[in-house]
Parts: sequence; structure tokens; C-alpha cells
Amino acid sequence: DIKEVKEAIKLMINNLRSVQIPLALISQFMPVQYKKIRCGILINDPEEMLKDRIINCIDDYVYATSLPV
Repeated sequence: DIKEVKEAIKLMINNLRSVQIPLALISQFMPVQYKKIRCGILINDPEEMLKDRIINCIDDYVYATSLPV
């Protein structure tokens, strides 16, 4: 059920917002977002980092599918 998924994501984001995620952990698992946070391009917020990571995945897919055959 999509409603359950949305509620689970909301709960996860709220739980992550209740703690300060260490930059070392972000750099290990989300290196692109870590660099953006360090440069002031992205804020250290779980939802913003998640959205940015999804955009990175989509960008990679678009690049891969637009290469000449």
C-alpha cells in the first residue's frame, strides 16, 4: 500500500532529523551529498540529502540511456 510506504518514509525522516548525522557517516555512504554539504550547496537534512541522492541516480540513468549506440 502506497500510504504505508509514505508513512514509513515520513517516520524514517523524522527519526533521522531527531539526531545529528555525523559528517563522517555521510561522507562514507553519500559522498556526493557530503561534498555538497561541505561546499554549502546542500543542507545537512535527511530529506534534502535523500532527494539529492535520488536526483543523482536519475541523472546517471539519463546519461547512460542517452549515449549513442
